[in-house]
Amino acid sequence: VRDAYYKWTGSRHTDFWLILGDVAYTNGKDSEYQGAIFQVYDEMLRKSVLWPALGNHDVSTSNGQPYLDAFYLPTANSGTERWYSFDHGKVHFIALDSNNVSSAQTAWLRSALTAARANNAQWIFVHFHHPGYNSGTHHGREQSVYQNWCPVFEEFEVDAVFQGHEHIY
Repeated sequence: VRDAYYKWTGSRHTDFWLILGDVAYTNGKDSEYQGAIFQVYDEMLRKSVLWPALGNHDVSTSNGQPYLDAFYLPTANSGTERWYSFDHGKVHFIALDSNNVSSAQTAWLRSALTAARANNAQWIFVHFHHPGYNSGTHHGREQSVYQNWCPVFEEFEVDAVFQGHEHIY
């Protein structure tokens, strides 16, 4: 995959990349992050930022501590690296932890979306792991995401929501 991506992009620079969870597949151990990301994409990571979201495999070891140790993510708005937001150009990005759809995270999501709209973000993109909408049959729809976050995305007219977890398109 890496080599095909490099061939496709050629000399074009990649500003950043989003990962929709399960960064370290199978158990979220440090050795899996090293072998699947840092050693494989070392050239890319020297010049491009990686913005991950927590997947179910990422939290399998020590409730995600190896993930939290592997990445330095912004905490200024959320107080945690489990969910966060950042701006890139005219786009406001929000990363969520769909392993734990808590009332605190949902309240923060509303606050982050309110602030993004108040700051005139031209686009708002959200990414996380477990899908609220899904046509696949491997995992299906995550009810807590569907019930708690999807209405918020619609209310604030989020422009795009990127989700992982399902093993088919």
